[in-house]
Amino acid sequence: MSLLPSLPLSPSLLPPFLRSLLLLGTTFALAGCGQMLVTDLSEDSGIDAARVDATDSDASDSDGSAPDGSAPLDARDTLDAQVLAMPDAISPDDAEIVALPDALSLPDAHALADAFASSDAFAPVDAFAPVDAFAPDAAVLDAAARDASRSDGGMPRGVELGAAGPFAILAASTVTSTGFSMVTGNIGLIPGPDVVGFPPAVISGTFHIGDATAAAAALALTDAYNDAAARMMPAPASVSGNLGGMTLAPGIYVSGSSLEISSGDLTLDAFGDPNATWIFQMPSTFTATSSRQVVLSGGARATNVYWQVGSSATLGSNSRIVGNFLVDQSVTLETGARLDGRALTRVGAVTLDGAVIVVPTP
Repeated sequence: MSLLPSLPLSPSLLPPFLRSLLLLGTTFALAGCGQMLVTDLSEDSGIDAARVDATDSDASDSDGSAPDGSAPLDARDTLDAQVLAMPDAISPDDAEIVALPDALSLPDAHALADAFASSDAFAPVDAFAPVDAFAPDAAVLDAAARDASRSDGGMPRGVELGAAGPFAILAASTVTSTGFSMVTGNIGLIPGPDVVGFPPAVISGTFHIGDATAAAAALALTDAYNDAAARMMPAPASVSGNLGGMTLAPGIYVSGSSLEISSGDLTLDAFGDPNATWIFQMPSTFTATSSRQVVLSGGARATNVYWQVGSSATLGSNSRIVGNFLVDQSVTLETGARLDGRALTRVGAVTLDGAVIVVPTP
């Protein structure tokens, strides 16, 4: 609909007083159109038209003061009024974003913004950067990796040897060597006092015969033996008879009688975990027959293998065995046998026949 009346003649042909009346009427028509635009925008987008009118009026005040004569308007009020009073500059969707909630006036909004800007609670994002206190614990990650190597999700901890740790041989009655044996590590005997065959057997370490160091080692051995025998977590796996030909993951393995490696070799697989641990519990004897071996795989280490033997252990000729033997009675290494570990007995003897014992590195 045209805002100007339909005229048969050009306005320039009208007398001056009629041209003035026409100009005045056009001004009123344009003012009504502006109100219509604001009303339409309010209906489409949710902007309060009364609030727009008031803002527009405030923005046009020549002395910059509020309508009631109070403090001058903030410069931002004028800017907000200009944005809200210019519907052509924003779409109806944008108007919804610009519109303020009815419960919040423009002065209140500015006060809230000023409070946010000055508050310490709104610190820069860098203040919330990760800190070392929340870094994953390396020990926890290592334990999780070890757990993943067993189907039951468990991993036994090593048996603490304490004062018995430096000893390759620890016995209660005798230590005897026949032929040329080699021992790397200390030899302890208590109460002893019989050590036979050194030389020609050689030792790379120290003899402790009936002294306080041997006595402390014997006490530590008893503690370690009892600890290994009592281990039940994680749940032990049952084994019996011959372990030869098997590949075993880290864990606790318990037998109701004797264990042996007699047909094929035993492989211990650490699955890449250098802390992988094996504990074998048996109430009776352990025997490795001639030339049998314990093979370490996947980063497994001899120092983390424990044999808790309720009676005696025999390592056959030319066998290659690894681990710490915590034995109640006696340990015998036949001709050419090699043990990467320890032969520790609580009440019996250790006997070597041209054999080799080497304490493994921790």
